[in-house]
Amino acid sequence: MNVLITAGGTVAPIDDVRVISNRSTGRFAASLAEAWLRRGASVTYLATTPRTFGPLEIPALRVDGPVDPLELRRRTMQAVTDAWHFDGRLQRVDLKEGTVSDYATQLERLCRSRPWDVVMLAAAVSDFEPVPFAGKIDSEPDEIVITLKRTPKVIRQVRDWIGDSAHLIGFKLTSGADDAALESIARQACRTNRADVTIANDQSSVLAGKHRGALVRPEGPAEWFEAGDDLGDRVVRRLAALREEP
Repeated sequence: MNVLITAGGTVAPIDDVRVISNRSTGRFAASLAEAWLRRGASVTYLATTPRTFGPLEIPALRVDGPVDPLELRRRTMQAVTDAWHFDGRLQRVDLKEGTVSDYATQLERLCRSRPWDVVMLAAAVSDFEPVPFAGKIDSEPDEIVITLKRTPKVIRQVRDWIGDSAHLIGFKLTSGADDAALESIARQACRTNRADVTIANDQSSVLAGKHRGALVRPEGPAEWFEAGDDLGDRVVRRLAALREEP
């Protein structure tokens, strides 16, 4: 099985020095990639920046509160074992600039490079970017005005790049939405983006360290996943089962 996963947050330059970005780290995407690798898949991992977390970088460090040294050792050894078994089935691609344009170009190239079974667009792509400013904005003024313009919705083009046979998974982050609103937003995203599934969560749960989320399809009830170290495994297990359904 061939799986393509995007991860991290894009950047939008304000001037030659400053950028606007977001809080995405790639941690959840990395856990999804690891889960697919453990299932025997070949994974291509498109990271928006070299700082984006990748598979095998975080198992020993994914810690909430105090951890027993023996448990930390176990996680570290598991990471080493996984690295041995994953050898040759993981390809990481880092964007050069990390902008939406850079992301779209590289994603299209990868999408068209081979047939994909699953494409998971977990990267947080900027919805707006500043109108370019040449040079560096003077730091002396007390206030400056930055004009933002809308960026293209890259995900809406992906179905054309991968065809109908691939399973397309989108991601949606809301802020301050209750469960019903989040589910409605995610279901509309499925239809607009021609995605088979949208995985949605709210910023409040992310900031609280819970990362509770919903798996939403164009039709049918949402399936909720509670937080936990095995969240990536549980989500991938369900996605793999959905792909096998007629």
